[in-house]
Amino acid sequence: ARLVGGRGREAGYQNQKHGIVWHHHFRLEELRNLLGSGFKIEQVRWRGCLLAPICNWLQFPFFRLKAYDHPILKIINAAERWEMAKSFNETFGYNVILVAKKIAQ
Repeated sequence: ARLVGGRGREAGYQNQKHGIVWHHHFRLEELRNLLGSGFKIEQVRWRGCLLAPICNWLQFPFFRLKAYDHPILKIINAAERWEMAKSFNETFGYNVILVAKKIAQ
């Protein structure tokens, strides 16, 4: 399984003193809390749904092999870009774009 990531992408992050989590699905309320009261959220767009997570999984071996110009990877990337251009709701969105404005104090 070395080709697809060895011990997994989380290897090197588990049990670290800095507490980094390599992957987390945020809810909008969590993002608001991270920004704090000094920011106003102006726009939220949830992207990706089904193809994006599958494409991420399929891309990983190419990245491990540094095969960035592989024709199959280019097809996978195109499928991911196509779906990421679509909008979904928070329940189904795989990725989020959040625009926030700092509030003058």
